Amino acid sequence: QPRLVTNSFELLSREGLIGWEATSYSPAKVMIVAKQKDLYIFQLSHPIYDELLSALLRIYGGIYEDYITIDEASISKMLSKPKKWVIEKLEQLHKMEIIVYNKQSNLPKIIFIKGRHDAKQIRLSKENYLNRKKKDTIDVNSVIAYVTQVKNCRSKQLVNYFGDKSGYDCGICDLCLLRRKKTLNTQNFNLIKELIIEALGENKLTLKSLILKLSGIKEEDIIEVLHFMLDKDEIQLKHSKYSLIKY
Repeated sequence: QPRLVTNSFELLSREGLIGWEATSYSPAKVMIVAKQKDLYIFQLSHPIYDELLSALLRIYGGIYEDYITIDEASISKMLSKPKKWVIEKLEQLHKMEIIVYNKQSNLPKIIFIKGRHDAKQIRLSKENYLNRKKKDTIDVNSVIAYVTQVKNCRSKQLVNYFGDKSGYDCGICDLCLLRRKKTLNTQNFNLIKELIIEALGENKLTLKSLILKLSGIKEEDIIEVLHFMLDKDEIQLKHSKYSLIKY
């Protein structure tokens, strides 16, 4: 259950028990742990590793004292060997305890800040619990409001949720279209809709042509009904021309 594990790590992180990085890039690192004399003897008795070990010593200063970031691709190019060969030999040297080799990783990272705790003795702070509960309650209420409220533009609700208070009505969501419809009374709306259907018939007309055919009706009212019909897939708009959708 990856989600359960992730939530547990995040909770322990908030409690200050661990450091937790959900996304973390760690480059490959190497440190030679064998003593210099032992390493020299090893190179003589294992010539297959001599070339790689010599390259590490030559390229990366301080490799005896600390972990050094390495680039397997650069090493493979220098030795004229495949990168896979370099990685395999590094892994083998690691197993033989000549070096410590930490491979490149994009996996999440855990940092133990404090000594290990027995799970039964871990106590979660009430403050963190209440803060988390408050945030989750806000999130749940925001979802409920998004689904149930019938006043505000849905697009505007979304951008407001993410902190952008400058959002404006999109004009094309179901609530915006519903408001448009309500600006016309039902009788006028249905009348304009029928006139549009009659005007289109088998034709494909531009907005300008439709407005001319429906002379005497306000242009903004025609546009509102067209938007509504487009949203309901009753008509389509291609190459700036409207036409009926026939099923």
